[in-house]
Amino acid sequence: MHNTLRTTILLAALTGLIVGLGQMLGGTNGALLALVVAAVMNIGSYWFSDRIRGTTHRGSASAGPLPDGQAAHDQGQHSHASHLSDPGRHAERVRDRP
Repeated sequence: MHNTLRTTILLAALTGLIVGLGQMLGGTNGALLALVVAAVMNIGSYWFSDRIRGTTHRGSASAGPLPDGQAAHDQGQHSHASHLSDPGRHAERVRDRP
């Protein structure tokens, strides 16, 4: 809820800034044009938010295959740490104590 409210306030402030700039530059017609541009930007950011997030967090819009060395490296880390999620590992330690 907090993030949604913060995002809504940010988008409203940016829309107001764009419309205000349009008003200063073009009067009423400039404000209307700026409102349309802001609406297109907001709808576009909503519609393509998954791709925007993927691009900012992974460096590309689609995940695609990993390079050979990277996949082997990640698999090695997974097998190295997989024993940590075994629920029986703690029970064995407790049973083995004198």
